[in-house]
Amino acid sequence: MVVSKRGLLKVIILLVIIDIIAGFWYLTLRIENSGESRDLWHPDSVTETADTIAEETVPDSFEVVSKHGYFVTQQHVDTSGTPLASIKTVKARIPLSVNGCDSLDLLLEALMKKAFGLTARGFDEAMAQYADRPHFNSSIALPYNKVESEPNVGTAHTTIERVFVYPLYTSHRLMVMEIDYWRNNCGRKSVTSAYVHYDRMAQQEITRSDIINATNETLLLSIINEKIDALNKKNPKLKLHAAAKVPTEVCVRKNGTSFMFVPGEIASIDEGEIEIMVSHDNLKHVYTPMFQRLLSASTGWWKYNKLSTT
Repeated sequence: MVVSKRGLLKVIILLVIIDIIAGFWYLTLRIENSGESRDLWHPDSVTETADTIAEETVPDSFEVVSKHGYFVTQQHVDTSGTPLASIKTVKARIPLSVNGCDSLDLLLEALMKKAFGLTARGFDEAMAQYADRPHFNSSIALPYNKVESEPNVGTAHTTIERVFVYPLYTSHRLMVMEIDYWRNNCGRKSVTSAYVHYDRMAQQEITRSDIINATNETLLLSIINEKIDALNKKNPKLKLHAAAKVPTEVCVRKNGTSFMFVPGEIASIDEGEIEIMVSHDNLKHVYTPMFQRLLSASTGWWKYNKLSTT
């Protein structure tokens, strides 16, 4: 069969159109499955799969879970007969498998310690233990009742603690999990963050000491203060103070590492938590050799949405 040049051109155009449609369909599914284009909070027991962009690795899967605890004291705290109230909630998008591995004891243990300061037989048990312990705005232990719904007590007598745990970034090698702490103590609100870093290939936690060479803390502090000084010059309204020490909490990102300063440490406490990000190039002399090798292999970065706070 002889095909004319015009016919051959039509076939080529048709194939190109099919490729474009297939590529659009594939990209749309990737964005939807990654959680990039939508809120990640869903009802309990929902299991989701998030694509990590790495073609040669296995997609990670997550489960969304939640716990809550409501408490009121049995005795009044003033002449109006008002009790103290404590509200504790946890929402988490925890990993079920990472790069095809479902033996995640090390990762879950690190998350439990960072999020709740305890180790349990499982993340669900850790959430339950945390949510089952009230925290009142009182220096003494008070008898209390656990109630089924949020108590109707004024802000001045209520302590609220919320914890959110979810994946923030992933790459071929590195997964970063974020933990957000929301506190409202008698109307004074604060938010701080913590992070767990995980090697997807080696299936092990990456600690702060694995990232930062301990002998280079002095050099690192000067680098951070240079960045703070540059930010103040760029925007004098910031009025950031020089840091006296390097923060404990760090978050590795695609273009640099963020150092998390607690409220009041380098700015007015009303400014909340301050994040100072320094580029990887400026930190190459303070990173450990092991982490520099891992970072060079961390291609295919992908960012997830945060959990809904409602």
